Parts: sequence; structure tokens; C-alpha cells
Amino acid sequence: MVIRFLTAATILLTASSAGAHAMLEDAVPAVGSRVAAPAQVQLMFDSDVLAGHSTVVVEGPKGFGGVGQLTMANAWTLVVPLKPPVPPGRYHIRWQVTSSVDHHVNQGDFGFAVQPD
Repeated sequence: MVIRFLTAATILLTASSAGAHAMLEDAVPAVGSRVAAPAQVQLMFDSDVLAGHSTVVVEGPKGFGGVGQLTMANAWTLVVPLKPPVPPGRYHIRWQVTSSVDHHVNQGDFGFAVQPD
């Protein structure tokens, strides 16, 4: 009986720790989308992240103006303003965040395209 309880407790603790990693849940512009030139990129995670331990890199086509200061709209949403010009072409976003729940680091990337006016 005691062994079964410990095994069950171990499984529950392992499952709850694994679920605490901050995963990208949504983005604006949406992953893989074709959009008019956006003013910013928003990344929404499924749990709270630490802004000071998070990075977002935006790569764009020749002539892209770059990015401004990374901020947070709320505890789970990172916002990166895009400096003009934001010319048509493909954009690649690489992110790395640290979960405020368990301090584990997670990373990923996605892309979107800006279409001509």
C-alpha cells in the first residue's frame, strides 16, 4: 500500500513539473500567417514567464528597421515593437523564455510573412 502511494505521488509530481514549462500558445501575427505590416509581435504563453529572463529575436528582410524594447502586456504575454520600415517579406521569430513557476527555460521559433500594401 505504501509503495503504491509513493509511486502515485512520484508520477503526479513528475507530471505537474513537466506541465509547468511555458509553451507558446498563440502569437500575433499568427504563426505562418500573411499580414499587412504589423507594429508589433505578441507572444502568448500558457503560463507566466519572467520578462528579465526572456528574449525574442526578430529577423526580417533587407531594409527591416529592427525591434524596440521587449515588454510584457501581462504575466504571460511578451510584446516586441517593430521599428519601421517593416517591408514585405518573410520574418523569423526566435524566442526563449523562463517560466516563473518552475524557472525552466523553453525556446522555439516561428515565422510569418508581410505582404505588399
